Amino acid sequence: MKIATAAALAAGATALAVPTTGAGAAAAIQDDRLGDAVIQKKSPQEIESILNDLGRIKPKAVRINFLWAQIASQGRPRNPRNHNDPAYDWSRYDQIVNGLRARGIRPLFVVWDFPTYSNGKQRPVLRGIQVPWNPHAPRVKDWGDFLFAAAERYDGDTPNPNAPPRRIRAVHMWELLNEPNLKSFFRVGSRSNIARGKQLHKRGYAQIKRANRRAVIVLSGWGPNSSGRNGNISARRWMNAFLNDRSIRANAVGGHFYPGTNGPRKANPQGVFPRWGDSRNPRLRRLNRTGGIEEFIRAKNRARNPITRRAPIYITEAGYTTKRTPFRASRVTNRQQALYIRQMFNLPETRRPPVAMIVQFNYQDNQFWPGGLVDEAGRRKPSYAAFRSVSRKRLTAFERRSIR
Repeated sequence: MKIATAAALAAGATALAVPTTGAGAAAAIQDDRLGDAVIQKKSPQEIESILNDLGRIKPKAVRINFLWAQIASQGRPRNPRNHNDPAYDWSRYDQIVNGLRARGIRPLFVVWDFPTYSNGKQRPVLRGIQVPWNPHAPRVKDWGDFLFAAAERYDGDTPNPNAPPRRIRAVHMWELLNEPNLKSFFRVGSRSNIARGKQLHKRGYAQIKRANRRAVIVLSGWGPNSSGRNGNISARRWMNAFLNDRSIRANAVGGHFYPGTNGPRKANPQGVFPRWGDSRNPRLRRLNRTGGIEEFIRAKNRARNPITRRAPIYITEAGYTTKRTPFRASRVTNRQQALYIRQMFNLPETRRPPVAMIVQFNYQDNQFWPGGLVDEAGRRKPSYAAFRSVSRKRLTAFERRSIR
């Protein structure tokens, strides 16, 4: 789910050649209809229809909004570490996980949306719209208790109350928080907060690993933001604060890439961060700061924390929008979107380690984020075939080790 993005890139930049076919990072996708199905309490038949759509494009993984406030909508559980507590409703996520695994697709949960019993705050109004999620940071203990219960439920050994299958299938990939450098998604008071973000990451890592030692814990994907104004924290500052903290433990490092109108390999003298970048731009090379994927990889590979330094990269959101919205002014044509999707999976930087996976955002256009493979009516855009062309490729040995 996307609200804020980087500024539009320079319109007159010169394109550089990028292959549009071949092996690149593992192709994954986010489908916000799955999270919406939980919010709107959709029927099993409606969820099955969404799963069938995803099965047809054969992504290697699907990123799913795992919404704590929706799962615990009945209020504070009496035993929050017990996933069988009646205050929890996992039923739709059970169906989603089992359905994806049955289609050979790995689930990636991104955990956010905090219940009022843990923070006492109501959902905010953004630009006149009351949003269906709560960004106010929860108490650290409540967060850890919930994640222990969730990870234990999805450890692959829990009996399925709606068998078949006999057991609920496993979720191994967990991304803790969504774009936490943006106050729209994570805040203490009226501002995002690095210290609280670190506390939540550390507690979440420990509790998920206690329940499932095989879990892959993803250092949360920061949202595109260069300035850090108005209560937000710049992507660069958030990234470096976590990568260089030796007390942080993570099995993968996340980041979100949303260029404006230019493709993955067009020069950008503005240096907007993050973007795909261009290390061959002389001005940026002199500054040793490309503002893109090269800087991200360089920062990770040089991190003072040896654990984050060795971790693979998951680009957990990336994409191009084809219409203007109140939240994003830039747009590309449908054909440009298709071309750029092929290109972003085939950049030199994304065709080799440490980049293991790129998540196309989103499956379907909506009024706030028209960056999908199909439009709001469900008609396929040229990007649908483009994504299928990159999702067919086999995983490399590095990718098989890195995504589960």
